[in-house]
Amino acid sequence: MLTKTQLQQYLDRLELDRPASLPQLHLAHLRHLPFENLDITFKRPIVLGHDPILGKLLNEQRGGFCYELNYGFYCLLRTLGFEVALIQARVFDGEGKPGPDFDHMLLKVEHAGQRWLADVGFGDSFQEPLALIEGEQREMGGRFLLSRQQEHWLMQRDDKAALLIDPRPRDLAEFTQMAAWHQGPSSHFTRKAICSMATASGRISLSDNQLLVTHQGERSTLAVRDEGHYRQLLAKHFQVQLPFADVAGWLAKWQ
Repeated sequence: MLTKTQLQQYLDRLELDRPASLPQLHLAHLRHLPFENLDITFKRPIVLGHDPILGKLLNEQRGGFCYELNYGFYCLLRTLGFEVALIQARVFDGEGKPGPDFDHMLLKVEHAGQRWLADVGFGDSFQEPLALIEGEQREMGGRFLLSRQQEHWLMQRDDKAALLIDPRPRDLAEFTQMAAWHQGPSSHFTRKAICSMATASGRISLSDNQLLVTHQGERSTLAVRDEGHYRQLLAKHFQVQLPFADVAGWLAKWQ
């Protein structure tokens, strides 16, 4: 749960004057809190705990990866009176193989007599909650198909397997081991620096040394010139500050 002050901080970040519907909250989160792995890139350990996560999202005005963003959203929804649970999923790789358990955190929300999937920590994915029912659903993020797989749910996006979802409620501590693994050398998060956010017309991402802007289906790119330019782009497009980072040293490898 959030304190009264934290709730106001969260709503301020989402640019919402007052509590809104589940779809409105979900979309606002995707458009105001970036998916980013910059702590991992710049060797700042991520601590998976209630206070560290909320401190990063609200006091530092940062984004994060799935465990941080979806836990923050979980706290917000609980405070606003939603019935919500942390759940885990295995992410399919490019070869169609599912990863390990707790590879991804997302949320199951009971609302208006229906079960929903909410996920504000997967980068470019569904932008409004998906009904947890079998069948196809189309929305801004694309075409999604949910089907039962015994006790699990398979999510496919545009005919490709994306997530194998376990709908049982979990505690934050159960994600600690995989959150630590994703900060290590075997994780793809250590190979690419990303800060990415949905926009009203598409998506904007600072990926390694390039700014990528997708506007109504068309993509443009802008090369990062130097450390000052990198920090300027982070602040302008994502409102992110990195006082701890050796950006110049990291950028040097792209020269």
